[in-house]
Amino acid sequence: MPRILIGFLCVFIAGSPRAWAAQMEGPTVYEVEPSLAVISDDGSQAYYVQSGSYGWTDESFGPKKNSTLIRLDLNQKLSAKVDLDPSVGGTKFRLVGFAPTGELIGYSRGNVWAYAPATRALRVLFTAPKKQKIRWAALQAKAGPVFVSLAPGDHPDDSSSETLSFAVHDLITLSWNGKQVQHEQTRTRREVLPPGSVFDESNVLFFPMRDIYQCEWHKGLRGGRCLPVSTEEVFIDGGSPGTIGARSIAVSKKMVYVYINRLGGSGAGFVMRFPKVPLPERADLFDKPEEHYRQVMTHYADSLRSMETLQTDVVDAMLCASDNGVHVLIGAFIGEHGPESKASDRHWFKVTNDSEPVKLEFN
Repeated sequence: MPRILIGFLCVFIAGSPRAWAAQMEGPTVYEVEPSLAVISDDGSQAYYVQSGSYGWTDESFGPKKNSTLIRLDLNQKLSAKVDLDPSVGGTKFRLVGFAPTGELIGYSRGNVWAYAPATRALRVLFTAPKKQKIRWAALQAKAGPVFVSLAPGDHPDDSSSETLSFAVHDLITLSWNGKQVQHEQTRTRREVLPPGSVFDESNVLFFPMRDIYQCEWHKGLRGGRCLPVSTEEVFIDGGSPGTIGARSIAVSKKMVYVYINRLGGSGAGFVMRFPKVPLPERADLFDKPEEHYRQVMTHYADSLRSMETLQTDVVDAMLCASDNGVHVLIGAFIGEHGPESKASDRHWFKVTNDSEPVKLEFN
């Protein structure tokens, strides 16, 4: 073998991190569950998305049926299907919350829409520009606006290449003036509404990114990690990832509820809650780095000291909190769960004022 080729092979192998270097395994951020459930401030009603099933049709793999919107009457313990026009709502959609008008807000890849339960009217509030798609949307509490993050149409839904994408720049604000909805577009340096983002009742932003982060938010992010919940496994031999971390969250007045499972692998996880401890006042990172470090470590200890497990053996979970932070709804498939599972197999629990979860049985 020529020497020049041998030299090339040595450089290539030595420079391959997967061959020689220990790697942090699992995706960086986007093992995040979509927002598929919302609950009203009075805790009397909720909506959730029953995802459409997938399978092979002819020679392609795709949805066999559309996602379905389900209404839950939490007082009467009744559930009912809501018919949405798929040309408006989309075949796959997510939920955001309730508008000041009382309408349910949802979104698909192309549209943000509003559904009025009383009249069953469905209207489009915003349509993504050509060559862009809606990546995430979140509602600020206290009748605040809906923020919509736009990404390039070909931007991957799941990515481990970067944490807060530099390819996501466009933020849309939808605000209400009576029934009229106004649009405002802001250009940001990078992504400022990460997948999984939710606002608490004080409009502080929380989002899962393996761990849980808390930020003051005004079309930008300033904050830090508030809950170190991931295990961060290290490996050199490949194989199925074993890192466990946050997949979705709901935030009440005093607690952060977290669905924790493997990141990039299959298996059962669990639902936990942690006290919502305010981030400490930041010491000067440059003049007092040791003080800053102690503040952060003390905060982690305070946050983790009273963690509580609510449900184990959870293979799929929906978490949501009311805008006022009083009610939390948990919908979980427990134990075996596969393509043949029915919506009725999901277990529902309601939490009021961070008390013990109460199981709900629907007719």
